[in-house]
Formats: sequence, C-alpha cells, structure tokens
Amino acid sequence: MSGRGGRLPQREGRDAAGGPAEIDELVIRLGDVPSPARRQERLLSIPDRGVKRVVLDLSGVQSIEASTLGTILLLRQALREHGGGVRLRGCSAAVSSVLQSLHLEHIVCTEG
Repeated sequence: MSGRGGRLPQREGRDAAGGPAEIDELVIRLGDVPSPARRQERLLSIPDRGVKRVVLDLSGVQSIEASTLGTILLLRQALREHGGGVRLRGCSAAVSSVLQSLHLEHIVCTEG
C-alpha cells in the first residue's frame, strides 16, 4: 500500500480483536509533503495507523532539513518498538553525504 500525494491511507478495518488492522508497508514520497511541520505531523501519525514498515522515497529531494531528520529518527524509534522500521529510497548524493556525516548510516538508503 502506498501513500500518494503525501496523504496517508485511512484505517482499512479492524483485526479479529477489534484493534486497527496492520498495514505491512507504507511508501511515502517525502518531496510531496513540502512543509517540515506538515511532514512531522504526517510522519509521526503513522504508528497510530497500524503501520509497521515505512519506505520514505527521497527521489528528487536534494537537501534535507535537520527537523526532518529528527522526525525520521522519531518515526524509526516508534516503529521499532512495534517490530517495524524505516527505509529510505532514492537518496541523492547530497542527502547520502549528510546521513554519513551525521553517522546515520543505520538508516539505509536503497536503490529505486
């Protein structure tokens, strides 16, 4: 399942116990959510939606704000507490360089 235009999917139902149904993986194009404050609001609401794994597509993103990096780390921590995690996809050389300089190589940039 993927979020398009920076929108997150609504809960799709309930599990057998009446809790929120889990979403295996959510893909979000980070460049589609232009405001850092809006990004933080949307990204940090993801764990409450039953999502376990998030792929943040950074295609076309040439720089990344410190606040966005902090938000990604908070999201990663929240998802890991529930057995999930965050992957980054489509990192530019500039974004990869920032991640490496901050010793954040544990957030893996993948091809795509």
